[in-house]
Amino acid sequence: MTSYCTDLKKLFEEKLCDKIEKLFHHVLDLSVEFTRVNCKFPCPGNGAFLVNHMMRIIECYMETYKPKHADGEEI
Repeated sequence: MTSYCTDLKKLFEEKLCDKIEKLFHHVLDLSVEFTRVNCKFPCPGNGAFLVNHMMRIIECYMETYKPKHADGEEI
């Protein structure tokens, strides 16, 4: 998650990225604890998959801010 937030610094100001990182930590801690207490999974695991999925969701929203070539591919 920290490396993902570091990559965001290429797109946004460092001050904003620091706020996003704090928000990530807060939301992920709450999400992992909520699923640990209230949910059941078919196989034992840890909260790493929640972090991965959370970053995928955020990535969908960040896609519009990434610079692209004229043909639409990412730089």
